[in-house]
Amino acid sequence: MELRGAIPLAMGVFHFSPLKAYFIAVLGNIFLIVPFLFFLQRFSEYLMHKSYHFNRFMVWVLERSQRKHMDHFHEKKWMEVALFVFVAVPLPMTGAWSGAVAAYILGVPFWRAIGVIFLGILAAGGLVTTLVSLGFMASRSVF
Repeated sequence: MELRGAIPLAMGVFHFSPLKAYFIAVLGNIFLIVPFLFFLQRFSEYLMHKSYHFNRFMVWVLERSQRKHMDHFHEKKWMEVALFVFVAVPLPMTGAWSGAVAAYILGVPFWRAIGVIFLGILAAGGLVTTLVSLGFMASRSVF
């Protein structure tokens, strides 16, 4: 579960403090993303070597995605900024897992992707913790 679900669960069901919920959710998210991105890259490379059709498909996807997005991001730093925003903004189908897949498809180097995703997780955790805390305070004042 990403921190978007873990923080409200920790604060609402388990009555963790906002700080404790934030740190546990962020650490859990970060510790799972590193092996996921590593496994994603290695597993894709393995399948590309073993299957001609998978190799053709992945080469097509990777080249097409990188070519199309490099037109929008003339410099790599803007691609990394977009990846950060993609991970940090708590919307459906965004987050660390999707960000790891996007980083792989766009060809962001492993450690650079980990750093950008890490910063996005920190920002998303802060935003979600703040919103959940405000929601709980508002619900207490109403009820």
